[in-house]
Amino acid sequence: MSAEASPLPEKMTAAVVVEYGDGKDVVKTKDDYPVPKFAADQLLVEVRTASINPVDWKIVTGKMKLFVKRDLPFVAGFDFAGVVAAVGKDCTRFKVGDLVYGDAAPNGSGSFAEYLTVDEAKCAKPSEVQTWEERAGVPLAGLTAIQGLVTHGGLKAGQRVLVLGGAGGVGHFAIQIAKILGAYVVATGSESSKIFLQSLGADKFIDRNSQDWVKELSAEDDKVQIVFDCVGGHDHWERSQKVLVDGGIMVTIVGDSQDHALTVGSVLSTGASVIGRKIGSWFGDKKRYHFFLTESADLESLNQLTKWADERKLKTVVDKVYPIEDANLMFEASAAGRTKGKLILKVSEDSN
Repeated sequence: MSAEASPLPEKMTAAVVVEYGDGKDVVKTKDDYPVPKFAADQLLVEVRTASINPVDWKIVTGKMKLFVKRDLPFVAGFDFAGVVAAVGKDCTRFKVGDLVYGDAAPNGSGSFAEYLTVDEAKCAKPSEVQTWEERAGVPLAGLTAIQGLVTHGGLKAGQRVLVLGGAGGVGHFAIQIAKILGAYVVATGSESSKIFLQSLGADKFIDRNSQDWVKELSAEDDKVQIVFDCVGGHDHWERSQKVLVDGGIMVTIVGDSQDHALTVGSVLSTGASVIGRKIGSWFGDKKRYHFFLTESADLESLNQLTKWADERKLKTVVDKVYPIEDANLMFEASAAGRTKGKLILKVSEDSN
């Protein structure tokens, strides 16, 4: 048995991927897509807002389908904020009508739709003070930032952190989290993002186009304990070693390649690089390297992000909000990579 407030509709409006390719062309908004069925350990959520992350448009291009295969057609998106519409019989933490948010990957039905199925274990209650748009921007990007800095980077108060790519979804959270935890933060970005990054708390700004962050930070007193790489690049590890103190660590969410294709070759190449660099740190290298994938079921960290948001220490910067009818344009904007903060999809008019 399951609990639900009222009879559920059979059809819904959803942003549907009809074939692999450029999101602008292959994501179609349909108003007659079937409402998904939820399992015993899942919630059915009436989605108010959702947010896009780079993984979403990478999946849609088909460049990741060797490892992330979804049968066409499918609803795009993983991050969501909404209200519980029904609960599976094995669910214990939520009831119908509760506010909820999270990252539905990998078992969720897709968040760019009026209804979403998601494992209860992946869900948390959102901030009381944030808007629906702000809530939807937190889960994946916020978890990636806190895990990169704290779980893997071991950030401590008084340390110096370099955030490569501070203006994006992950980067803008990373700057704020590092400051909350008492770090000195250096952030890179374009000249147009300077004021934005400083408003987030960055103590030092480096223009990625006109300045060399290695030259800016190579003096002994300027070196950092953590390089948090949100950009990627084949030379970032070599360059990071020049700005890290002995015992420092580079944490990356991208790896060496900025190519968005996830192929056997790219995976093997990344794996070999990671293993080689870790072995080097075991046998005398004084700087460490760590590549990681975000753990979306990390409720302890998600609840911490919520607490900071409630305390108004952490904010989601919303660059632009798209109606669900324009979901394909949101994919185009995200892939362009010039976002300050998060791009949000407004799914329901009740999200005001």
